[in-house]
Amino acid sequence: PPHTLSLPLGATAAIPSASSLKHDPLLLPPSSKPELLALSFPLLVHTYCELLTCGLEHTALALLDTYRHLYEPSHPNEVADLDKCQSTKTIVTLNEDVIAQSVLHSEMRLLNGQMGLIQKKILEIETEVNNVKSKPQKSPDEENFLQEQSRRLLKYNDCLFRHRAKLEELSSKNESLTKKLLALPFLRRARALKWNITISTSSFGALTGFVSSRDELLPMSALLQSRCHLIVERRDPLPFCPPAVLEDVSIGKEDGRGKESVRWAAPLHPVARAIEAGEDIDQSGVDGSEPHHQLARSILIHSESLPFPKYRL
Repeated sequence: PPHTLSLPLGATAAIPSASSLKHDPLLLPPSSKPELLALSFPLLVHTYCELLTCGLEHTALALLDTYRHLYEPSHPNEVADLDKCQSTKTIVTLNEDVIAQSVLHSEMRLLNGQMGLIQKKILEIETEVNNVKSKPQKSPDEENFLQEQSRRLLKYNDCLFRHRAKLEELSSKNESLTKKLLALPFLRRARALKWNITISTSSFGALTGFVSSRDELLPMSALLQSRCHLIVERRDPLPFCPPAVLEDVSIGKEDGRGKESVRWAAPLHPVARAIEAGEDIDQSGVDGSEPHHQLARSILIHSESLPFPKYRL
């Protein structure tokens, strides 16, 4: 029968019995945990900011202090930015400045596009006027055309001048906002842009199963959709090498070096293992083509324990 697995935030999930599966249902791939841990940091950042925005300063500070030890070693600058923003006033001002700068950028892009069209029109008018002026004799219609184009040219130049003045004003405001936001560079990017995160299909499956386990986790799902851009790749989790220190165990010492050391297990041919052990295979007539049972003096008969490296995930 299925049993219940306790999940964070008081959530529970029903796990099928191990007999119905070909593998341990609780055994996640080694690299799913680092991928999910990297995904949880954006959730911590935005949850912290949302709590401050709602005026829950003490709850936000308690949340940061609780999980600081998990992320401070890998994100020291980012956590330092969070420490600088500890009040509702600071985060609200930051949000307003980020929105104001986003509006400025939109207006500046619009002005640049309009100025490009105006300059194109001015170039077309100047080309037409030069073609007409190059004629030695001009008809009355061509004279009227030149006068009309001159008025249009003045109108476009005046519009271009006003656009440039407006652009300079917006650029000045943008520079002042940028200098103001330099105090919190990480939070500025986090609140202005979506967080791009790439995970494997197995990690995404674990994530969706967790956030859909209880209705109380819907805010987490909403933060992922609104603040993050998840890129799910159809692949296995990336290889993960746990940090480990392998030490050779020496028995006895001679001239500062151990006589014997641990020989880690390796996929070596039995003859090669016998030679390494110091056996005289020439006298036994061993050439490597014999079956294992005929290797009378091989390492298979006089074997030694071959320990495997031990490490913790």
